[in-house]
Amino acid sequence: EEHLQAPPKQLLLAQTEDYVEYSRHGSVIKGNEKPVIRSKYEEDVYLNNHTSVWGSYWKDGRWGFKCCHNFVKESYCTGAAGIDASHVDIIPAIGNGEEAGEEEEEEEEPKSLLQQHQEKMLSEKKKKKKKKKNKRKHKKKSKSSSSESESEDEEKVREKKLKEALKKEEEHQKKADHLLSLDERKRPYNSMYDNVAPTDEEMEAWRMKHRRTEDPMSHFT
Repeated sequence: EEHLQAPPKQLLLAQTEDYVEYSRHGSVIKGNEKPVIRSKYEEDVYLNNHTSVWGSYWKDGRWGFKCCHNFVKESYCTGAAGIDASHVDIIPAIGNGEEAGEEEEEEEEPKSLLQQHQEKMLSEKKKKKKKKKNKRKHKKKSKSSSSESESEDEEKVREKKLKEALKKEEEHQKKADHLLSLDERKRPYNSMYDNVAPTDEEMEAWRMKHRRTEDPMSHFT
């Protein structure tokens, strides 16, 4: 049954009852005007005695009513009086404020014993904190001075050990030269080797005694 139903005449004959006039170039002269788009919101509705709609006036990034220059949306219209009031700058009275401040200072109540005691305790706490800070600073200074003295003592001990290692290295070289001058059959067994690990000072002394002057890279070590 659906297939037996005829389509509308507009589709069959490509004709409608709408009157449209075209020019030679195919542009529409008359008829077939686009319908006016209507908003879903009510338009031209004046509330609270206003004669203009909200958003008809704009100033300093705010919207308002043109009839009274009011920026409050649900306010009542004040007309020309509101326009005059919006352009007047309000200047606060300086003299009255100073007098009021003086009166408030005069009317201040005397502090109670509890408040005085609390203020005294706070001042004592602040003094204690300052004393602790000063003690910490003094301790840091004393630690830095003690560390400097300890470093100086360590350098002196190291120099002393290095001198002893140099003397020991000289004696070892003399002993080695003496053993090398002897015949291998008369030389004692393992007389040229020690099983003790050398210290840092002994290594430094060995480097100082065994420098090669003919080596061109010896000056860069």
